[in-house]
Amino acid sequence: MSSSATVLSDTGHLSCIFDALDLNLSIHILSFLDVRSICKAACACRFFKSTSLQSDLWEAILSRDYLPVERHICPESAASVVTSIKSIVIKALHLHEIRFGKWDRIHQSAQSRPHPREGHAASSWGEDGMILFGGWGGGIRNDTWLLHPCHNGDDGVEYVWGKLQASGRPPAIRYGHSITRCGANKDMLLVYGGMQSGGYYHEIESPSILRSAVRGSDSEDVSIVGSSEEAEHSGKRNKSCLYEWYHPTLSGDSPGPRGYHASCASDDGRLVYLFGGIAARDSCNTLAVIDVHNETCLIPDTSGEQPSPRFGCSLACYDNKLWVVGGGCGYDLARSGHDLEDVYCLDLKSWEWCKVELTNQPSDPRCIGRCHAYQLIGSKLLMFGGSMDLGNEVSYLDLAIRSWGKPAVIGQPPNKRMSAVMVLQGTQLLVYGGWIYSHGEMGDLYRLNLQLGSPEDRALAVEVEQKNAMSPVAPPTASASEDDQEGSESRNHVVQDKLNAAMALYYRLMREGQEASETNGSIPPALLHLLHRTMSQIRVMQTLLGGEMLSNSDQEEEEDEVYHDMDEDVIYSDGLYDDDEYEDEDEADNSGDDDDDVVDGDEEEQDEDKADEQEVVEVGLHEENGDEKLIFNS
Repeated sequence: MSSSATVLSDTGHLSCIFDALDLNLSIHILSFLDVRSICKAACACRFFKSTSLQSDLWEAILSRDYLPVERHICPESAASVVTSIKSIVIKALHLHEIRFGKWDRIHQSAQSRPHPREGHAASSWGEDGMILFGGWGGGIRNDTWLLHPCHNGDDGVEYVWGKLQASGRPPAIRYGHSITRCGANKDMLLVYGGMQSGGYYHEIESPSILRSAVRGSDSEDVSIVGSSEEAEHSGKRNKSCLYEWYHPTLSGDSPGPRGYHASCASDDGRLVYLFGGIAARDSCNTLAVIDVHNETCLIPDTSGEQPSPRFGCSLACYDNKLWVVGGGCGYDLARSGHDLEDVYCLDLKSWEWCKVELTNQPSDPRCIGRCHAYQLIGSKLLMFGGSMDLGNEVSYLDLAIRSWGKPAVIGQPPNKRMSAVMVLQGTQLLVYGGWIYSHGEMGDLYRLNLQLGSPEDRALAVEVEQKNAMSPVAPPTASASEDDQEGSESRNHVVQDKLNAAMALYYRLMREGQEASETNGSIPPALLHLLHRTMSQIRVMQTLLGGEMLSNSDQEEEEDEVYHDMDEDVIYSDGLYDDDEYEDEDEADNSGDDDDDVVDGDEEEQDEDKADEQEVVEVGLHEENGDEKLIFNS
């Protein structure tokens, strides 16, 4: 303390002038500071140090800055784990900063688990669970799975899947739908939209809600179906039908059928916003607002510069505004349109759109391309994967200051992909599934820990952070040198990335050929030659990988089932979904849906004299709803 802040006491000792302050007044003074400034003040003055030990101070800071994440940091039933409000605030501070991260692949129980999939939807649930519904994987699905950690003796915490049992009629099979946690107590899940047929056909517009059958919190025991070993380790009572499916009839406007749209809930959980998506074989930019309490829907009249039609974008509600980030245009995931990199926000008071001017650009634009995974944490919209070229970058857009940033991440990341799901649980993010060109649907589970525990991890993350600050990371490309990799696993990872890039190029060339055929009636020979050369490169890289399509695969039997024979079927004739080779016990769940069949494309050769070229590219006519359309098959 400076001399001006000290006085000479009657005993001749120096004392702090703040000692005379009332404790409540000092709490009020410190409550205007941020967390780090409070800690600095506590180090400089013993009176402020004693004030910093008061729970009233930290409750004020928690309410002011971090209350929305309290349920993620410290659920009520886990209060004994976090011993003070101060520790909750510190955890929330680390979570909101998103400064570091560490990837880990999670071992999943092999006894019961979902089929690998994309186009699925997931949400956090309860204290530490994740609910997953539907998607495309071995067919179009309507199964509901619950993922939760269970203590398994000396093996630590193992994540276990179980099928969620709920009364009532489940929603129809679908992919490309949304699932949104909503309600005043965040105790409901709203499932909306999606497609029921392959090729991005038969969009759905009826909503479905998963809610507690016996009214209570979502942290009650959940009924799951699994092995006896799972039941033993789960520590949950296996009551029957604690949950129910409910299908409300909305009054007011129709939200409109759509798939691969974005959704989010309002801060109070009463409203669910839907934006964009694929509808009627094109992308759209329709905004719908569903009131889950009154069961009404509104298509608001908006003004200003609204976002262009898109699907697979981010949607977040922050600061009484609705934010739309990135996505892509077109009518399917990989064969039409292009990725978008713009950001828009809608003032929820005036219903006026505006395009957001950002202070910088993301380190890798692929993080905001079509079908990226996203999660709002405080003011930061965190994104992973996505784009037609596929990515596995972790970046965030800070909506408060309208600036891009990225955490210093250590550990082996997931393979580059699109259409994964990402859910926040505590101080970690769970990433599941998705789609990549060389493999199809994915069934792996990863954890991104945003709060590093060990000093070694923190030191390594700080080193990565310093390197990123000294030399900004350029977007990764398929031409990264293999000399920078060590070990066969790292080399396989590089080859895998190059294979994905080559297949992404093949898709782009295919789109160019289709456009040229529709415009000029023929495909340029140079384009056919480039298609031939690209396919040759793809086959060489497949040979190098030697059947081990994923370098970080567990070689689990169920994931092996979804390896695609790329020599026979690199490009599917009807989108990404004409795939008949998967069968499992869940097919019986879909047998009762007469209108939910996959649309298979019919193919015919265009020119029998081009047998040599057909080994690489088969140009045919695909009939869709009476219209002939050019398609390519390898």
